[in-house]
Amino acid sequence: MLCKRSLLFSAFVFIFLAIFQPFGLNLIPEHLYVMIAGYALICFLLMLVLNLVIPALFPVYFAEQKWNCGKELLWTFVNILLIGLANALYSDYLGLFSFNLHRILLFELYTLVVGMIPVSINVLTKMHKLELKYKSQSETINSELVHNQSKIPHTKKEEIDIQSE
Repeated sequence: MLCKRSLLFSAFVFIFLAIFQPFGLNLIPEHLYVMIAGYALICFLLMLVLNLVIPALFPVYFAEQKWNCGKELLWTFVNILLIGLANALYSDYLGLFSFNLHRILLFELYTLVVGMIPVSINVLTKMHKLELKYKSQSETINSELVHNQSKIPHTKKEEIDIQSE
């Protein structure tokens, strides 16, 4: 599942950058698709490493039972920040830009803009899956409670009158 999600994100990055060629990519005449594949590969590898290694190192923090929207947003933001930083380093390696604070911030913005669509789809999909899972578990527990309650012998209830003066 994780590999599939990383692959889908990176495929989206490749297709988006190849079709729209934003952020000055349209000015690069040679080896454009190879460069774009590099950005997609960065996205794939970082997502895979971040979402396999870090949760394994901190299982309590990433426990599904304690996961919430705030943690999801924070973790998504960390992913985007690190992918943006790696994209800036990759662009510097390619000689497209010099590596400085302005370029880093610019690449963070680029990564955020490109990542908004797949991140939104991912959060909604994850929320829907978890909702279905926990709804199913809740229904199972409720039906077991009703079934077990029928096994409890019912006793006649007695009324007690308390007189007051």
